[in-house]
Amino acid sequence: MSNSDHTALNALARSMTGPFAFCGIAVALNGRRQFATSTAPGIAAHEESAFRVASISKVAVGQALASLLKTARVGWDTDISDLLGWSLRHPNPAARPVTIGMVASHSAGLTDAAGYLIPPAMTLQDWCQHRSVFDAEPGARFAYCNLGYIVLAQVLEKLSGKAFPQMLTDLPQGAGFNWAGVASAIRAGRLPTYRQQQGKFQPQIDHTITTPPDDGQHPGMFSPQGGCAAHCGACWIWPRRWKRPI
Repeated sequence: MSNSDHTALNALARSMTGPFAFCGIAVALNGRRQFATSTAPGIAAHEESAFRVASISKVAVGQALASLLKTARVGWDTDISDLLGWSLRHPNPAARPVTIGMVASHSAGLTDAAGYLIPPAMTLQDWCQHRSVFDAEPGARFAYCNLGYIVLAQVLEKLSGKAFPQMLTDLPQGAGFNWAGVASAIRAGRLPTYRQQQGKFQPQIDHTITTPPDDGQHPGMFSPQGGCAAHCGACWIWPRRWKRPI
């Protein structure tokens, strides 16, 4: 990449800050990668600063699930209740069974309307069976749902026999869900998630880090729907890995 290209990349990153607290751009050209980062005034970050990558986390979960389903010879059209060990069914008895593929593609009829921040001491089964977690019949339509990826994380645990963070072995070095397995030095240099309040950016998430309890009853503690933390270098590695066939 030429000096003029590098200058243009840095200018693009700077143009994004102001409305946003942080901008990180990674470009690959002829097998070489180049990063540009920029922050709003008062915020410090660089290309090795880890931050929550939000719903890219779902892609990481989906890739892990696809690999595990292939190994276990389990199809996407499998009734997800058979793997969970408890019934996840629409209240209409005539409705179609909920399949793994429906949940992964946000077409299972699940909804976040009743929430998805599950208390650590409560099981996912209790949460789903004592709340209105459906707003459409399975397969009827697309409806984006975070709760579904907590359900898929439990499927991963059931298939692998391991706790959710332990079986995500394909994450780039330095990445982890809810900071599980992330080195202390990377944690210390983390970039919180900010929100503008009264004209200033205020840290909302990860200003401090709380370790999930050891006796938690569900994988939602690790935020499989949006809690993966990674730096720009890891984000550049992911698409190179994910473009290969599973």
